[in-house]
Amino acid sequence: MLPEHGFEHDQPTNPLHSNDVYPQKSGAVPLWFLSPKEENEVREETRRLARIACADVLKVFSDCTKGRTVSMLWACRIEKANMMECMASHSTMEDFDRARDEFVQKKADAMAENKERLARERTKSN
Repeated sequence: MLPEHGFEHDQPTNPLHSNDVYPQKSGAVPLWFLSPKEENEVREETRRLARIACADVLKVFSDCTKGRTVSMLWACRIEKANMMECMASHSTMEDFDRARDEFVQKKADAMAENKERLARERTKSN
């Protein structure tokens, strides 16, 4: 028999699907909620990983553009297309979601570590 909500599995362990909260001055928000600054950090990390994955293609494009100005537009169009294709293939929503999940996990780990540290400090002071 299926539970009321219609899912056969237990509660998710992924922090993105958790109801844990991150206390803030303005109130409690879900742990998976990222501020605009944090979203930008995740986006930059996704781009950084794409640049690493496409380093060889980026180098080919860069080498093609050396010593060129306007002629780069037509002389390096194939290299540019290859670079754009590689970057797009490594900057998908799945890549962003993966980087976001890692960021949230680090955030959760830091919160747990901070909670443990505060508990140790309280026991020392008592």
